[in-house]
Amino acid sequence: MAKKSDKGLGYGRPPQHSRFKPGQSGNPRGRPKGSLNFTTDLKNTLLAPVALNDGGKSRRVTTQKGGLASPQGKSPERRRQGARKIALLRDGHEQQRRGGHHEEPVDGR
Repeated sequence: MAKKSDKGLGYGRPPQHSRFKPGQSGNPRGRPKGSLNFTTDLKNTLLAPVALNDGGKSRRVTTQKGGLASPQGKSPERRRQGARKIALLRDGHEQQRRGGHHEEPVDGR
């Protein structure tokens, strides 16, 4: 027969001595406060200013606008590569935002 002190043990009811103490975290070395998630990092990166040389004139634009504008003066192959990378970033971000995972194609396209 079980002892009286064993009452309440079982699934979801660990022994009293191994339970978390009041105010004690179950993951004391968990995610640090202030650490940013992927969406915030991506947003901050795309909004960071960069200098863009536009027809001999330097102007400051966001990284996102610079990335979209930069391939315009390049060869058609470079424009396709730039558009492909932007599409991969966009698709990967959308997939991650929905909770799925994004896998890059094997051939890099």
